[in-house]
Amino acid sequence: MVRPFILLAFALEIMAGCESGIPNKLAEQYNDQAARLAMKSKTDSALIYVNRAIAADSTYLTAYENKYEFLYSLKRYKEALATAQLAARRFQWTAHFSFPEGKAFEKLGKLDSAKSSYRKLLESGYFDTRYWSSRMMIARLITVTEGKDRGLEEIKRLIDEYKGKLKHSEFKIILEERNNIATYSGGGILDDFEIERAEGTWYCLHSQLDCEEAADSLENIGINVRGYKSEPVIPGIVKVQIIDKFRDKAIKNGLSECQK
Repeated sequence: MVRPFILLAFALEIMAGCESGIPNKLAEQYNDQAARLAMKSKTDSALIYVNRAIAADSTYLTAYENKYEFLYSLKRYKEALATAQLAARRFQWTAHFSFPEGKAFEKLGKLDSAKSSYRKLLESGYFDTRYWSSRMMIARLITVTEGKDRGLEEIKRLIDEYKGKLKHSEFKIILEERNNIATYSGGGILDDFEIERAEGTWYCLHSQLDCEEAADSLENIGINVRGYKSEPVIPGIVKVQIIDKFRDKAIKNGLSECQK
């Protein structure tokens, strides 16, 4: 059985803020309709209604957030960037929109500008460092803005602090992030940290461990496992799904691509 890969909802964490005030009812109705349409993959129509929500109440923060997300999903990155920047000025809340601004810059091929946005976010004190998930995001952003070595320093500090204090599934997320940072190639947040959405290749691992233990053993040596399943026909074989950035390390550690 394939283990569901845990996606870190960093963008949702960043985008979750407080409203500037209570929106008027008409704006809420338009925004709710936009959300319903978006859930049905009718994003173009959703954009019409979210624009109506903003027209009805220009102080409705959630409507700007949704407009950004709709434009981004439609690959209208210039407009998404403009929306993030307009909202940052309107609400005087640069930090809140620095991450979406940076993602849009990356999609437009402007990595230096994206890094500048991420630096603004780091310097703003926006993250609540009482939470390990926020600390992990800080390590990720430091990796992109200051380099892999600095990112590894931050994530290793986090590992030392939380080892034995978190649930197994939570601590695995931190280890996976360490592995992502260790293989960072300079491509920004999207190219180097959101590739977990990419399809992986199935490799065969000779092991007497069960599937989960085998996956843990690989992650402990720096190889993130997207999924796994046992091979009932051949005892002692575990199939693990690994994305390409970990391919060389997988081969070096004795894994081989499974025969179809």
